[in-house]
Amino acid sequence: MISANYFDGRNGKLHQVDVSVDKEAISLFGVDITRSFLKTATQVLEPFERAPCVLSFPDGSRCEVHESSAKAELLALLAYRKSFVMRWQDKWPGALLALVVMLFALFAGYWWGIPWAVDQVVPLIPDSAEKKLGDEVLAGLDSGLFQPSKLSKERQQQAQDIFAAIKPAVTRIPVRLVFRDAKSVGPNGLALPNGTIVVTDAMVDHITGVGSDLSGFLADEFAGVLAHEMGHIQYRHSLKNLLHGSVLAVATGTLFGDFSALAAAAPTLVLQGQYSREMETQADDYAVMLLKQHGISPSHMADLFESLEKRNKRNLASGIPLWMRATTDYLASHPPTEQRAARLRQAAGQ
Repeated sequence: MISANYFDGRNGKLHQVDVSVDKEAISLFGVDITRSFLKTATQVLEPFERAPCVLSFPDGSRCEVHESSAKAELLALLAYRKSFVMRWQDKWPGALLALVVMLFALFAGYWWGIPWAVDQVVPLIPDSAEKKLGDEVLAGLDSGLFQPSKLSKERQQQAQDIFAAIKPAVTRIPVRLVFRDAKSVGPNGLALPNGTIVVTDAMVDHITGVGSDLSGFLADEFAGVLAHEMGHIQYRHSLKNLLHGSVLAVATGTLFGDFSALAAAAPTLVLQGQYSREMETQADDYAVMLLKQHGISPSHMADLFESLEKRNKRNLASGIPLWMRATTDYLASHPPTEQRAARLRQAAGQ
């Protein structure tokens, strides 16, 4: 007989029992209880060296054997044999290999699995949901970091005229241009899932100089920013980035049609998220195509990126904290400027 503790699964009362094992059954004998269970219907939970050996019975009750020699005797009577995985875990090379495999699986899931899953989910999201999400993102930004634009009506109209001139006649969804004052964000342009392009006052001031108008080559630089952001909208990059940053919310929204959890986190994800190198290249290629259609050289985009790079270096020299540069610098979410400028000038034929 093997001494054990028995719990009937209906209350927390502990029953002291003796366990007997024969060819077909496991029998329990105690002062106030006598039970018998088929061996084939009993599950032996994974035994650990310093933990009790647990028998789980089909009615939800369980039996625990604590004493080491009794545990060994019980497992022998049950002819218990560890599974392949358990035997593998008992040896440190196997455990180390399992850890490496797990880390690789997590890495592969993040770099390849999640993007693949996002690509499968995006076509399932209707334009109406994308528009609603973008509206909520903008509302969230307006209630936090963004303030109404301080640009004059004349400068805003000049910018809107440039936008209207290069905007394609047919777009995947309707696109529009808005301006916001956001000192903590700095010179920046954002493409939202609903087709809204947000350009900060600081970006306009950087391109033209404070108080100056948008004319000549400076207008071409501004057109390049708009064309690039239109590329992100055309290829649904903003939506993909949001989904990539909130996989759990995506799964819930896809199953139940409720994207409220994603919408709540979206403003932060939009500002801190980084497009992949492939997305940035796609958006640049779209911008090059659009600019050339309107007789604008892509080299002006290269000029803008290089001027932003110089601004970034000045910020570095001035001692602006790294965390602030990461959230305010337009170039922080884009490929290296030197490579990008060279590619744009090559597309311009220079």
